[in-house]
Amino acid sequence: MTNAFFSEWLKLRRRAMLLGGIGATMAVTALATVVQLVTVGDDGAPGGSTVTVASLQEAGGLAAGVAGAATFIGAVTLTLWAINMANEYTLGTLRNLLVRQPHRLRLLAGKLLALASFTVVAVTLASAMSIAMSFAMAPVNGIDTSAWTTTSALGEVASTWTNTVLAAIGFGLIGASLGIFLRAPAGAIGAGLAWLLIGELILSQAWNEVGRWLPGQLLQAISEGGDTSMPYLTAVTGAMVVIGSFTAASGYLFAHREVAG
Repeated sequence: MTNAFFSEWLKLRRRAMLLGGIGATMAVTALATVVQLVTVGDDGAPGGSTVTVASLQEAGGLAAGVAGAATFIGAVTLTLWAINMANEYTLGTLRNLLVRQPHRLRLLAGKLLALASFTVVAVTLASAMSIAMSFAMAPVNGIDTSAWTTTSALGEVASTWTNTVLAAIGFGLIGASLGIFLRAPAGAIGAGLAWLLIGELILSQAWNEVGRWLPGQLLQAISEGGDTSMPYLTAVTGAMVVIGSFTAASGYLFAHREVAG
């Protein structure tokens, strides 16, 4: 598994993966940070946003940019993991990997751990950039940053970072599973984004009691730290069951399906 981990990182260090993974994560986080700081007003941003100048001046305001980008970070992560897993089939590289590591589940575990660590790096860099941008832009928009230098602010940043990483890895596992199931990058990405961004929205509005237990809704609740309709621990437990079952099914398929199939 260790060899599979490091071999996967050889791929992840390529320029295309760095730009497409870390670069895209930082880009969507920067956009979310700028939008929140530029459009916020005394009564919130246009469109009924709950983000106000007063809320941004609290300790949690320092991590508001990362929190606002969590869903987009999840979409980027899903895409990256889906491409990575599906390309092993479309490019025919999986057969070569299995020659070096015939234990398929060890190979899969190593690859997923490498992708998870890559995601942690991407979210960490994006968070650092968002914090720097927030400090730079806040005075221009009349936002007092005195609460951002307290220990409470550091706790809020750590909490938001943890929730964003957990949610992103959850989205990534969905993408990797779809890549294994469909064995085609375009199909895996299309199915994943269509379901999470459109399918779940429709089901949640039509059948709220069931819709809130859908994977995308659970991951969103995790990224937000839970809410009144979905406590944090309940969201984490639900995501572990739902996404864990989906991942286990794809792992079984990865281990037993013919590579040339």
